[in-house]
Amino acid sequence: MSSRGHSTLPRTLMAPRMISEGDIGGIAQITSSLFLGRASVASNWHLLQARGITCVINATIEIPNFNWPQFEYVKVPL
Repeated sequence: MSSRGHSTLPRTLMAPRMISEGDIGGIAQITSSLFLGRASVASNWHLLQARGITCVINATIEIPNFNWPQFEYVKVPL
């Protein structure tokens, strides 16, 4: 906590790390709990389960959510 009672973020950020997942082009691990990927990653149920992903943020206009009950979906059309 800072002197004003606000929490502070760490000054160092982890550099994104590409993780190869075969033909789907991989995903980037931004932090220990945040991944960035394309639709082929978001549509890969086994990959989401294997990585422990519980929430998918869909930042597209044209691609619908997959709505598997094991995952929370947030649609942010950019």
